[in-house]
Amino acid sequence: MPTNKLWLEHTERAAWDTIGALREKLLKAENRLQALVPGVARVDELFDLLDATKLKYAPQAASHAAVVAELVAHIEQLQAKLASNPLPPSMVTGQRPLPSFPLEWGDPPERQPDPLDDDSEALNRFTRAKQAR
Repeated sequence: MPTNKLWLEHTERAAWDTIGALREKLLKAENRLQALVPGVARVDELFDLLDATKLKYAPQAASHAAVVAELVAHIEQLQAKLASNPLPPSMVTGQRPLPSFPLEWGDPPERQPDPLDDDSEALNRFTRAKQAR
């Protein structure tokens, strides 16, 4: 056994550094495990949901991972379909008001006069008839 004082201090410091590193690693592992605890209680619910989803969207899937892969593929397919949709985004998302008349249809048709317009003949006749009573 070495008796050199510097060698003993060096090995002791290295041992304490190793212990500190192991404690940090253990603390990280415990924190990760604690983060998983709330999810563990819901694993049965998750598997039930995946089984129901398998029946509806991925009947040919052999495992839960395959169900998730099928769902992801379905979502990507829908996103591609949405991206290729010729409708403007405002009509798809409803964020802005829809245009009242599409420009590609040509000129708007001529408006018919409104019978209740202030200067219409029908309104003038009605008003005169009411005043005559």
